[in-house]
Amino acid sequence: MICRAILVALFSLVALPLWANSTTPTEEAELPVIVRLTPEQMGTVFFGNTIKGSWDGKPFMQFFSRRGDTYFVTEDGNMEQGNWRINAFTGRFEIWWEQTGWVSYRVIMTNQGFAWSNRSLPEPFTVMEGQQVEW
Repeated sequence: MICRAILVALFSLVALPLWANSTTPTEEAELPVIVRLTPEQMGTVFFGNTIKGSWDGKPFMQFFSRRGDTYFVTEDGNMEQGNWRINAFTGRFEIWWEQTGWVSYRVIMTNQGFAWSNRSLPEPFTVMEGQQVEW
């Protein structure tokens, strides 16, 4: 009974004032949402699929094989082959390139879709089913 009274009091103090000051749906601004993907969710996104996005403003496509190979192709035709994995210990997505070695990234989902996150600004990408990159 005491718990119910506390919940009602908290609701009255927090939710009712917010509800009273709420705007109509047409006036409501969309609040930014950022959710970090789990290793299992990352596997679903990447295993055997291609992503399309831009990195530092340069468009690219990248395929992630189920074996751990990855093929990166820029809009102007430059190609790189590397490796990828999901580190279950750190919960981060990792890619190996010859020039950099292993680099880890967070994979997030925002209001606009998926994005890489390893710097201050997320780098958005879309997921396309299967291999869409010719190698």
